[in-house]
Amino acid sequence: MIDLEKIRIDGGTQSRVELNQSVIEEYAETMKAGENLPPVLVFNDGATYWLADGFHRFFAAKKAGRAQIDAEERPGTQRDAILASLSANSKHGLKRSNADKHKAVRTLLNDAEWRQWSNREIAKAAAVSHFMVNELRDMKNSVTGISSSDNNLTSDIRSDNDRKYTTKHGTEAVMNTANIGKHKKPSQLDALRERQGQEAHPDFTEEGFGAGLSDAEKAFAELEAQADQARIAILLEENTALAEMTKRCEAADKDRNLLQTRFDSLLNEKAEAIRFAKRYETMNRKLTTENAALKKENEALKARIVELESDEIVIE
Repeated sequence: MIDLEKIRIDGGTQSRVELNQSVIEEYAETMKAGENLPPVLVFNDGATYWLADGFHRFFAAKKAGRAQIDAEERPGTQRDAILASLSANSKHGLKRSNADKHKAVRTLLNDAEWRQWSNREIAKAAAVSHFMVNELRDMKNSVTGISSSDNNLTSDIRSDNDRKYTTKHGTEAVMNTANIGKHKKPSQLDALRERQGQEAHPDFTEEGFGAGLSDAEKAFAELEAQADQARIAILLEENTALAEMTKRCEAADKDRNLLQTRFDSLLNEKAEAIRFAKRYETMNRKLTTENAALKKENEALKARIVELESDEIVIE
């Protein structure tokens, strides 16, 4: 048991988009009835307890007026707690929504260390499919301007600048991977030079672009620039539409979770009604049996009275 006041919940270890108040109230009623729920998970760094799993139970315990809560304690830092929270409730408790899963993946992709992991490593940490990770990484890269194809080819192998490997002769060597996946897109000037068969000249800079070029070549370069701007505008529109669709999907998931919670509540009410009906039926059978016994005793008393009257016995 750990005091609730000693547990920190403000370290970014809550991986859901939002908590479900209906579940908190249901858990609180269960605790008030004297029933125990599974222990929460905390990480202890020697000075602080970081809550990693069990936020609904934590707030339910507070609502139920408890000062302590059952907890599984593990040694670890705040980051260990965050990492553990990303896969929490994947196999138990209130089912995670797609929005919850997306938040877990984005937490990893937005971290300087964790985003270096491969898609499959991130998927394992967040307890989601690697297809979801690949999609969200592509969305993030499209916004930041990183090539998705380059990222997909190198995300599974790039870590730090130096990567150790074993040669075919069995010796260990070091490969510098700093530039893997990094390709510089040639400028319009470079492309034009290539078509003209010209070599780069230190005095022929972007500032002087256009000097020595024909009107047709200048017009062609201008058309290329306009095409690039059009492609950027289309990409921004697609990103906006995708963001709106994601927002709608998250809202739909939220509504579905609310409906699921209401449905579960109705199932509980139905089960309680069935239990009440069974108790009533049992009591009714018992009363019927007792009534039959009383009726039988009444008949016996009547018969005895008739017998006594026939023998002319006077009762004083």
